[in-house]
Amino acid sequence: MRRTLLLSALALAAPLLVASPASAATVDDFTIGGSGDDLEANPGATLTVAWDVTPLDPAAAVVVTPAGSAVGVVAGWDAPTVAAATASTVDVTIPAAAEEGDDYTFQLVVTENNVPAVSDTITVSVVEEPVEVTPVPVVAVDCVVEIPEVPGVLYDLVYDYAEDGAGGWTGETEPLDPDTYALFELSDGEDLVIAATPDEGYGFPAGAADVFPVAVDEACVTLPVFVEITSSCQSFALTNVVDVDVTAIYGGEDDEEPAGEVTLAPGGSAAIGTDADFVYVFAGAGLTLEDLQSDDLDFLEVQFDGLEVDQDCTVAAAPTHPTVAPAAGR
Repeated sequence: MRRTLLLSALALAAPLLVASPASAATVDDFTIGGSGDDLEANPGATLTVAWDVTPLDPAAAVVVTPAGSAVGVVAGWDAPTVAAATASTVDVTIPAAAEEGDDYTFQLVVTENNVPAVSDTITVSVVEEPVEVTPVPVVAVDCVVEIPEVPGVLYDLVYDYAEDGAGGWTGETEPLDPDTYALFELSDGEDLVIAATPDEGYGFPAGAADVFPVAVDEACVTLPVFVEITSSCQSFALTNVVDVDVTAIYGGEDDEEPAGEVTLAPGGSAAIGTDADFVYVFAGAGLTLEDLQSDDLDFLEVQFDGLEVDQDCTVAAAPTHPTVAPAAGR
């Protein structure tokens, strides 16, 4: 009986004999530069590290200690500074000598009743300070637009340009290399929008203009017509439709040099065979290849055209025997 009572008493007292678990604080929030995610910073940048700790036992002593590869390397991320922090924030400074690709990890260790708790780890990756450059505006003069060559600036032709209401824009873009373009090369008559964006490692000053509307005069995209061009199976034909001699220079779209040229008298025609799927044609009165290669060429005095040529066809074979009409009376 005594043994039974003793066992019952021990069973009732068992919860009291188990040691209470040590209490531990929790790290509710840990941010750098206002972000809880990994981030980038320039050499010499100063960032604010902030944390929010909740102790399990308000009466317990809580010790906050910095951890990670940044300890003792990044100014401000060291035990004395963190321990003395007020409002649970410290400012840290990335080394000025840090190089692109250097990473610094930050973590917070909170100890309550000798039981540690750790925060998530945040990595700060070093990126070089962008070089500031200002885009040169793009304008059209005499039916020509010049895309300037500016180190660090990329220019794009923007289709379906629309402002997004947040200070930016949307649209499809086509890169424009630094060069001089006739407006008819870029437009069918509609006004253009050309936008500038910084190349990698560069940035624009705040407020710098980076979108340039270009008005297009219809006269700048109305080209003369010297020859009529028609396509047939594996060939195309040119017919002079003006009252002066016309020279046409032509080639396939993949040709590095023109495939040939022909001069046509008024009303004259020429049929030309080709294995190209697309053929371009330049035509003009007295036009030469040197004219096309000259910077002084007036594009509004030259016809520039092109057409597709059917290569998936069979050219009718010429008859092997001439057809002779029967002699009269037979």
